[in-house]
Amino acid sequence: MHLLLSVLALLTFESAFGSFRVDYDVEREYETKDHLCSDLCADFVAVGTENKPADSCKTLPSRTQSGVYWIRPSEVTKPFKAFCDMETDGGGWMLLYAYKHKSGEKNVLKLSLPTDPDGYSHQHMNALGISSSWAKELRFYCTTSHHTRVVHFKTSNSNIIKTSYDGKRHHNVQDWTREFTQLDGHSANLPAATNNVGYTRQTVPGFTDVPFWKANAYHWAIAPSFNRFECDDYPNNPNYDTVHRVWVRD
Repeated sequence: MHLLLSVLALLTFESAFGSFRVDYDVEREYETKDHLCSDLCADFVAVGTENKPADSCKTLPSRTQSGVYWIRPSEVTKPFKAFCDMETDGGGWMLLYAYKHKSGEKNVLKLSLPTDPDGYSHQHMNALGISSSWAKELRFYCTTSHHTRVVHFKTSNSNIIKTSYDGKRHHNVQDWTREFTQLDGHSANLPAATNNVGYTRQTVPGFTDVPFWKANAYHWAIAPSFNRFECDDYPNNPNYDTVHRVWVRD
């Protein structure tokens, strides 16, 4: 029995003149049912799957939608699942921190790479096997039900990036106030108003607890141990809904 299988394939080709894409129909005949898809699927394994992980969110094919993909940077031996934002500021952002907090809750922090922007966890890059030189940019985002201001900016500051790598505090006030770019929707006082950094009880807090703030006014706080979740404000309690996210791009 012959079976004709027609597949619309979308491929990306790299050349000295840049990348270009080709759409075409692929048709193959199969002698038996047992051969169905075996050859074709081997030829066209999607990038970002477990069998063909992408080097990073940034290297996923153009027109890729935001979602969960398999990632394996060149220095990493074992691929991992990551959520990739393929829309904001040109796309290619991997989610590192996602803390969606409900009013009144004080859930403990979780160390695992979040695969949902509305999740509740974070991870340091060294725990994923990624080198300290891999990341080139970080993006910070937070909102709160306490007010309408939005924190949304990116930075390529090397000291802040080091903190995302091992969770230790490498940054100072000037790192936050001098090297950042406002992104769509940003309306907050932070990070420009920052005048303090590094309020924590942890050895490797990363961007949890209170990594940067203006005293008694505007805080970034993911701090259940201090009974505080804050975004560009200072209620000094966990009684508002908050969302905090940090993304990395190579």
